[in-house]
Amino acid sequence: MPSRGPQLSSANSGDFAVAYDRITAITEQLGAQEAAHYLIYCCGRKGTLPSTRWSKNALTRYLDISVRKAYLSEQKLIDAGFVSKVKEGKYPTFDIAPPEREEYLWLPKTFITGAAGEVPPLKLLWQTGSVEVFRLMMDYYWLTDISQEGGLWQIWKDYKSEKMGDHAQFNLIAFDDTGTLTADSSFAEPYEAFWEAFSVISDLGLIYEVPYLVTSQGEIVFPLIHPFTQEELPQLTQAFEERMPDLYLSASCIHNYCLLVPRHIMSPEVKALYIPKYRPHNQRYAEALEISEQRINQGLCLYQGVHQRGYQGVHQGEDQREISKRISNY
Repeated sequence: MPSRGPQLSSANSGDFAVAYDRITAITEQLGAQEAAHYLIYCCGRKGTLPSTRWSKNALTRYLDISVRKAYLSEQKLIDAGFVSKVKEGKYPTFDIAPPEREEYLWLPKTFITGAAGEVPPLKLLWQTGSVEVFRLMMDYYWLTDISQEGGLWQIWKDYKSEKMGDHAQFNLIAFDDTGTLTADSSFAEPYEAFWEAFSVISDLGLIYEVPYLVTSQGEIVFPLIHPFTQEELPQLTQAFEERMPDLYLSASCIHNYCLLVPRHIMSPEVKALYIPKYRPHNQRYAEALEISEQRINQGLCLYQGVHQRGYQGVHQGEDQREISKRISNY
């Protein structure tokens, strides 16, 4: 599997690299505090370089734990070979052991430090005391693919459908949340308490739900909320209000979504995926933002008249720096 994210140079972009095989091994062999401590080490380096100056002092700062406890987790990581101390003294330095495979997930520094006065996600995960919660959160960063899949495709929620009527080249289909989550068995099998871990990170607000209209083959037609900003998209989800006003009042009050779906899309579905709230600010996610907004505009094109008052998002040829600036606000 290729490395997830850019290979950064010595300049620190605000994201940091975590060796996927190493953090997975820590969650299997050690504890939640050691997993948190390892992420602290990774946050204190540049790119994928081994040297880091962040250690137990940063751990006590961001987790509010005693130096004694921080020293114990530091020693466990050293004894297990995940880090090594290369300089003693008041300001020690450490080397992070290289991965067996050059495969990295990328996290924003706000995952460690928090943003806008919020409790840092790292602290929330540490407070759970669960290595499985840590591992699932890392799997989200490792496997989430917004560009191709819309999110983490291995966990999803289906909506039941009911045809309400038709109009011109469209079928009006109502979709309702079943409340039933499903996971790919090969993904969930290594966990002992998979759904408990999922519920924890969902309840903590570290992931959020994004529903999509998809074909029966699972290809995305368009999202029903903006995947990055979580803003509602009434231009898409309420398009039938203008065309079928007699049905609007009753249908919209009863069902989660009522969508005009082109008739050639047979057996359409609504499927909800989940996306991490705290995202890296790199090229991969900037491209995912652009693709998400293209999907929204393509959805508006299906409705023609509605498209005339359509969504103002990323447009063809927009400067990549502007896209990156937009994503940094999310």
